[in-house]
Amino acid sequence: MKPYDILAIGELNVDLILNNIDGEPEVGKEKFAGDMILTLGSSTAIFAANAAAAEPRMEQGVNPYANPSARKALEHRDAAEQSYYRIDDAVFICEQQFMATLIQVPLAVDPTLFASLTLSSFMTPVFRTLFQAIAAAGGLPSTDTPQGLWMHNLTKAGGPMLESVINELAVMQLPLPPSDADTERASQQSQEINVQLRKPTDDERRYASELIIRLLDTGIMRRIGADKRRMAQLPDGAEKIELLGQITKLETLRKDLQARVFGNNVA
Repeated sequence: MKPYDILAIGELNVDLILNNIDGEPEVGKEKFAGDMILTLGSSTAIFAANAAAAEPRMEQGVNPYANPSARKALEHRDAAEQSYYRIDDAVFICEQQFMATLIQVPLAVDPTLFASLTLSSFMTPVFRTLFQAIAAAGGLPSTDTPQGLWMHNLTKAGGPMLESVINELAVMQLPLPPSDADTERASQQSQEINVQLRKPTDDERRYASELIIRLLDTGIMRRIGADKRRMAQLPDGAEKIELLGQITKLETLRKDLQARVFGNNVA
């Protein structure tokens, strides 16, 4: 057996860091935090993680990345240090917010609108794959589905590659006020697997619908762009006229979708 370069022995903890807390702690009183961060805790674990992320020692004839943790650390560093794909863009943000909303409050998602989504509605690779995993998990859950079963089905369908993504999205803060059910559940610290999926608030329903409309709108825009490029290459004739009719229908559909969320303020 090949000896380890470093053997770290100690606790493995997860630190929950609360930010924007509304006041100093008081005995017998609840205090709410504006956001939270889940991060690796304990000095031993942090040291081990940093050591694993360090440049491995090069030995003649030995693969320094045979260790899965070293290989994974380098893969993540390569992804973080590249400059040709940045996630801070409107498309990524919309897809990320929708997936987080879907995972946290699936009953807020309108089934009819959700059925209109296709793989082409998503551009970010991880969310395209996650959309396929949701389909593999059975799609939207029923109203009587336990919260634990919903998460189990998602992580089982997503497999090891998507497990961390699902877990992060499940606790990601959404730009919405906390619901009464969330507040009550947090105060009771209930983690029972048979807790039912909670009913969404009106704000959550509106937000979920707005995100789906944005996804569908962008998807239709891509179809219109593709059809117009194709039409520009066609000679005058019946096929070109038929394609123009399809484009007109898509543009009308796009405007109707936008009006469902944004009202009549769409030009």
